[in-house]
Amino acid sequence: MLHKWCRQSVTVIRAPEKVERGSVVRDWENARKHTVKGCSVQPTDSTRDFAKREEQSTFRFRMFAPPKADIKRGDRIRCDMGGKVLTFELDGVPYQRFSPTGRVDSTQCDLIVWEG
Repeated sequence: MLHKWCRQSVTVIRAPEKVERGSVVRDWENARKHTVKGCSVQPTDSTRDFAKREEQSTFRFRMFAPPKADIKRGDRIRCDMGGKVLTFELDGVPYQRFSPTGRVDSTQCDLIVWEG
């Protein structure tokens, strides 16, 4: 169980896989959505790349969700971050964190979003 300050609700977007031109890709047009309540999404770092023709920024976040939340590799996470709704890609896989007492067990996900 997470702390009571974990009050955010996130939308998990899960797309089925399809074969397109010989490659397996996600079919985002036929994605399904569900809500996970009791989360906290916090920024971790950001980078800016000026070397290319256009500036590109990368923003990383960590999400703390309830234990055994229905989040899988390949999902996207949509969340209101103080008036701006962001859609994140999972950076890696969701993983379970177990506290010594069990009181703050959680599912943690590293999230990333690009701009530019």
